[in-house]
Amino acid sequence: MILQMEDCIDCLKYLHGNEFEYLFFFDHSSGHDRLRPDGLNANEMNKMYGGNGTKMRDTTIKNATYLGPHSPKLQIGDIQCMQFKDGDEGPFWMSEQERALNKYDRV
Repeated sequence: MILQMEDCIDCLKYLHGNEFEYLFFFDHSSGHDRLRPDGLNANEMNKMYGGNGTKMRDTTIKNATYLGPHSPKLQIGDIQCMQFKDGDEGPFWMSEQERALNKYDRV
């Protein structure tokens, strides 16, 4: 973490010179590694169909703060699933042909 902080300071000094005095706060809490077994964890997400990814709980969109400032596909009251369901389009970064090829297991 110290090396990353030194890199940040180097970047800030390059961008702003000695115009500012910087103060960094670090949280070394061990509570950050406490997660629900079915909680959203980007490190455990499966970006493909199926596989051994952790089964994460669904999330109900309760209000606009869940959606952010962009143009969301989801609306308040919708349920967001963290796994691909049968009717889903699939990974956005795949072409339609790649999605069809990778959707089902092959032997």
